[in-house]
Amino acid sequence: MIETSPQVSESPAEHQEPVRQKASFGLRAACFVLAAATLVLISMVYQSNATLADTSTKLAQAQSEFDQAKNDLLQANTKSTDLQHQLTTITAQSKDLQAQLKTSQTQTSDLQAQLDKAKGQSTDLQSQLTDARSRLTEAQAKLTQDQQSSAQLRKDLDASKAQAADLQSQLDKAQSPQAASQAPVMAALPVTTSFEKGFFSSEYTLHIKNTNSGPLNVTITINGSQSTPPISTTIKAGDTYDVSKLASGSAIIVTSDGFSPLNLTAH
Repeated sequence: MIETSPQVSESPAEHQEPVRQKASFGLRAACFVLAAATLVLISMVYQSNATLADTSTKLAQAQSEFDQAKNDLLQANTKSTDLQHQLTTITAQSKDLQAQLKTSQTQTSDLQAQLDKAKGQSTDLQSQLTDARSRLTEAQAKLTQDQQSSAQLRKDLDASKAQAADLQSQLDKAQSPQAASQAPVMAALPVTTSFEKGFFSSEYTLHIKNTNSGPLNVTITINGSQSTPPISTTIKAGDTYDVSKLASGSAIIVTSDGFSPLNLTAH
């Protein structure tokens, strides 16, 4: 049997000392790593918080800008709606004004046509008025001429009547010598008479002209009615006395002392 030399065995305390040292070093390393990791995590969390805060700020700013843009868009939409309404109103007014302008142009054309027609009618009426005035002048001249002729004819008629009365008186005297010796023969009234009709009325004016060489006292009785008193007047030699406003058919008697009465009828 082989004898072995006895080996000296190590004590437990000596064996555990390196293990403890290694464990302490590992623990310190782990703590260091943990601390480093913690610092890294803290740094990352800080950076993340800072980033989050910045992001929140930017997000809030973006939200504010979005709200402002939304508000601006709403105002723009409102303004666009108002402008669209104004544009619609202006368009309607423009159409209405165009319609009024067209109507006014049509009315202007109608008025111009009426004015031209009125001018033509005025010219025609002026021509007719000139022609009527010319005819009136001719008619007045003819009427004056006719009145003069009528007055002359009346004078001639009155003279013929006076002559006929004188001849009748002479005839009566010749036929009845006894009556002539009993009653003196009265001479014809030495006047000429004529009637003139009013231009704008139906009344007449009696013209009595004294053809005697001296003044003549006459009495003029109209219609033989007492409601119209006789007119007594003196007509100078060569003068004419007028009796106006005589109705057609009025009976007039002109008398003078020493002369035969003169009976007249207004016509």
